[in-house]
Amino acid sequence: MSLAYSTEDNAFVGTVQNTTAETLPQVRVEVHLTNGVELGPTTPQDLESGQIVEVVRNAADQEFDGWSPHAEVGGSEHGHEGEGGNEHGSDDQG
Repeated sequence: MSLAYSTEDNAFVGTVQNTTAETLPQVRVEVHLTNGVELGPTTPQDLESGQIVEVVRNAADQEFDGWSPHAEVGGSEHGHEGEGGNEHGSDDQG
């Protein structure tokens, strides 16, 4: 997953890619802000092997100092992440 904050758009924009050899079911992306707000999740969708989809999460009216993107796979809220996806913090984005 590649995600960045765009101050111009006041949104998080990027992509998520299935880097596995199998279809990943119900992939969705959330952005957790340091103010406690969760943006998302995106609409769940199945990603075929190698498929890349765009991600946009609007951050209008949100004040925050940092953020953490989070990709989920499968039907449960706490699904495991696909290969190549990870959760990491980011400060001073944009």
